[in-house]
Amino acid sequence: AFFGPIFSYWLVGQSRVLDKDEEASELARRGEQRPARESEGPIFLIRKCKFMEAAGGCKSLCLNLCKVAAEEYMNNELGLPVYMDPDMKTYSCRMMILEQPLPPDRDPAFDRACGAERCDGGFAMPTAGCGA
Repeated sequence: AFFGPIFSYWLVGQSRVLDKDEEASELARRGEQRPARESEGPIFLIRKCKFMEAAGGCKSLCLNLCKVAAEEYMNNELGLPVYMDPDMKTYSCRMMILEQPLPPDRDPAFDRACGAERCDGGFAMPTAGCGA
């Protein structure tokens, strides 16, 4: 948890590990209540993700190129379950360490509105699995 903010700055920008009180404040700022969690692992908050900002807030790019890929890599390759909860409006993202990722059909991030200010529809969410 200590090294996360140091080694991730180049990719995602300013980040920090939240304690329980800071997590509650962050959720209140977002107008959300704390979701039920299976673990009490640390929460790594990315204040304003450089990737999402560069992608113009595109939900599809965030979810498909970052969120799902990072969750799968952390879980499958490193053996560290991580659930990522992006906020498309503020470009922030909460990474819940030791929390199992949700499948897309149960993950609220896939139901949220896109944060893109301009969209040409070139990165639409997939309607079927690969090879379909």
